[in-house]
Amino acid sequence: ESIREMVRIGQIQIQGGIYHLETGCVHFLGRSPMQVELLESSMPIPPSMVTQEERGLHGVRTDADEKVPSDEALLMLRRGNERFVAGVPTAGKISDAMREALVKHNQAP
Repeated sequence: ESIREMVRIGQIQIQGGIYHLETGCVHFLGRSPMQVELLESSMPIPPSMVTQEERGLHGVRTDADEKVPSDEALLMLRRGNERFVAGVPTAGKISDAMREALVKHNQAP
């Protein structure tokens, strides 16, 4: 049973929250105002399961990665935009190594 289905039937809830380092308390923000749209989406959860090619050699695509045809690059950009709009980016935490790769090799689609 998928997480999406468990949310649909009320078995679990997914809520945003802010963890306060100073106090150790969590301030819950409630469910996403886009929850209905997200549950109806065909986008797989978790969306972070992208191919290594999409993720790149350094965790982000740079000029060090193999070039992709323009139609494929456009498709990758569209997928990324869809994930962003749905509130489900794949990058997660950006590491120092990822930042260094972007500075050294530049970002590439």
